[in-house]
Amino acid sequence: MSDLTLSIDGKKVTAAEGTTILEAACQADIHIPTLCHVQEKNSETPCELCVVEVKGRGEPIRSCDTPVEKGMEVTTDSPELKEHRK
Repeated sequence: MSDLTLSIDGKKVTAAEGTTILEAACQADIHIPTLCHVQEKNSETPCELCVVEVKGRGEPIRSCDTPVEKGMEVTTDSPELKEHRK
């Protein structure tokens, strides 16, 4: 697998291909809130607390099951995300 570079909250992050956004953020010490994602296991009913915004995508997406992509620009905190997480 190759490493990909992306941006999370303006911070340049390198992660292995196949890594989720949540995993990449954790490896870079960037906190994304979550309830259902514990010890690398996803819940059958995702809590959607880990949603993030990705430039170019209209709706927030779950970071726990979205793989990183080269050049991806991720925002983990915004007024819209705070509203969604309520």
